[in-house]
Amino acid sequence: MRDVIAEDGPFVRYVTKQQVAPGGPVGGAINYTAARSNCDKFIFQILGEGDTVAKMEADRPDDRWVEIVNGSSATAALVTACQVAKKLK
Repeated sequence: MRDVIAEDGPFVRYVTKQQVAPGGPVGGAINYTAARSNCDKFIFQILGEGDTVAKMEADRPDDRWVEIVNGSSATAALVTACQVAKKLK
């Protein structure tokens, strides 16, 4: 988790950084993701992704909301962001 921004109501924005360990076909890969979540409904939307912060900020995916896949790294990120946002409010 790189950043958490609490919004009004159940919403939170956050930035994560994922890094794959060296070795293998994508070893050493880095991915930054900016997301917005609804902590009450357990849904999120991707605001941008990229292998650098600049590419993440320039990315503009669609605005659709998706449900979290239980047990995924996105689940862990959403839960952490919601916990931090609750403390910030």
